[in-house]
Amino acid sequence: MQEEYITQGTNTYLVFKLSDSDKIDELALKMMTNNAIRGFAAVTFSQHDNEHVLWYNVSAKVSLKEFFSGTVSKSSLLAVF
Repeated sequence: MQEEYITQGTNTYLVFKLSDSDKIDELALKMMTNNAIRGFAAVTFSQHDNEHVLWYNVSAKVSLKEFFSGTVSKSSLLAVF
């Protein structure tokens, strides 16, 4: 599995390109793409020929390193968990 960040206009995506040896759980994939699951980033799945790609929109997200670099309130910390 390869990962990379791709910027398209104002959106930034964390993209995972699956290799041929990666197995896809079809039920879990449908649950992830068709439902808003609290605590999970929304994902889009694309397939072109034999290339399978998962796209996570991370435009409005901050990394944990950035999150913890400043002052963190109790409620913000609990929201992480």
